[in-house]
Amino acid sequence: MSEEQLKILKAHVPPFGVFGSPRRNTALKKRYKHTGIDIYGPIGTPIIAAEKGKIFSVYKEIDSPRAGNTIDLFGENYVTRYLHLETMKVDKGAHVEAGETIGTLGMTGNAKYARFWITKGQEQGRSHIHFESREKEHTDVALDPMILIVENKILIPVDVSFF
Repeated sequence: MSEEQLKILKAHVPPFGVFGSPRRNTALKKRYKHTGIDIYGPIGTPIIAAEKGKIFSVYKEIDSPRAGNTIDLFGENYVTRYLHLETMKVDKGAHVEAGETIGTLGMTGNAKYARFWITKGQEQGRSHIHFESREKEHTDVALDPMILIVENKILIPVDVSFF
């Protein structure tokens, strides 16, 4: 990953979309910490597999109303999740290579109610991907994806050339 790619990525992750930022579920009246990063961008931006692995679940918005269209990837080193997708280009059980397009950035699930985000004077709107990474052996332990990206342990899950 180049410094320019990292700079572009960071410009599309708002302060309220970073790992660990405070969240509130108004329906359940509960507070929690954000378990991933939100990367804002245009609908249709290609979403790529952060590492080589097997697709172990694919959920359509009707089955997962909060997450929207979602793909879960059991990678070589981590489990990664891709939420709020517009389209999903893989099926459950598929084997994918790192960098392979698996879907497109969207605004499904509760992303329809997300905050607006503005970068470089352009309104990005609400469309974004919520991207999570978890320990492979302990999937209940969320890891900060930005750290894994910066340390080149996983790829940026968005084709930043579209930004």
